[in-house]
Amino acid sequence: MHGWRIYIKRRGREFTFLVHDHQHGGDRRRSRRAAEDRYLAELRSLPPPMRTSSSDIRSTTGVVGVSLERRVAPTGAVTDYYRAVYPNGSGGYTKRGFSVKLLGKRVAFRLACEARRQGLAQLTSRVRSELEAEIARRTARRKRII
Repeated sequence: MHGWRIYIKRRGREFTFLVHDHQHGGDRRRSRRAAEDRYLAELRSLPPPMRTSSSDIRSTTGVVGVSLERRVAPTGAVTDYYRAVYPNGSGGYTKRGFSVKLLGKRVAFRLACEARRQGLAQLTSRVRSELEAEIARRTARRKRII
């Protein structure tokens, strides 16, 4: 048995596809090209690769990436705030704080949750567009080779 194996892992699920040479008349070049086409098609259909967690036992608020923080200033003043933390796609994290004193506990928590949700949505769209650009580069390179 000869052919090409395609393996993609997304969000804990594994996707494996086989493209056999005999499906393309025994021609390894044609079967490889078909495997590359299948790989690019699967990349478009699957969710983008991201490493964000949706659950964590250490979360005290019940929402991953949102925590209640307490800052003590050198003067002794205490400030409570909800902090939203989410990856920015460049290897770092974006952090946003919402004051409990100014907004109230419920509103500050809701705004922190919304900030994290929006940040992750922006990251998802950015990763998706980078993935589409990579697929376009690979497709263009293959057309030049032919």
